[in-house]
Amino acid sequence: MLLHLHFLKLKLYYEVEQSILSLVYVYLNCVVKSLMVVGNHSATEYWDQILNPLCLRFVNFTNIPPSDKHREDVKLELTFLLSGYIGIVSSANSRVALDLFQRLVPLRRNISSILSLYYHYTDLVQLCLTFMTELGKRFLSYLAVEHALEVYHEAINVTKAYALHAYGRVSAEKGAEDDKVQVSNPGSLGGYLSIEYRSTCQSF
Repeated sequence: MLLHLHFLKLKLYYEVEQSILSLVYVYLNCVVKSLMVVGNHSATEYWDQILNPLCLRFVNFTNIPPSDKHREDVKLELTFLLSGYIGIVSSANSRVALDLFQRLVPLRRNISSILSLYYHYTDLVQLCLTFMTELGKRFLSYLAVEHALEVYHEAINVTKAYALHAYGRVSAEKGAEDDKVQVSNPGSLGGYLSIEYRSTCQSF
């Protein structure tokens, strides 16, 4: 019963009006991850009820005309989608990794272009980088070489897109120099991407 209630809450999230999509994004990936983990050990139909609505909404997002993609409601929708996908990626294990990996194709192949389109919006850039970082952390150990190489090339494209728009940027905000140093820190998100996938490439 409790699990059913959680699913209904998630379904409401998927069907919610655009005007209130800003609610508790920070917790959405945790909710999706929890439901996916339970679904990993349940019927496929349950799993599909979590994945399919999110995938359909992402397809709808890709069909939005470029001139409309900077609208506030569209950016909120993208924030929702990326948060949900991060939750899905975080739920991966050896038994479901390949199936999940294939279902993530639409976002994986568009993530670098999404980052390039929204590079002015820090929150969206962070979500794009988090998605790729989680993808590498959760999937590389379970994938065959050809699929791991796909992750590597997608990560390279994301890193290039990030570097292209971050290079030479100047900020007048306090602590900007500290932030600039943090990006090149191996422990930071950007540093992790470059080191993680470089080491993976060398292993192949």
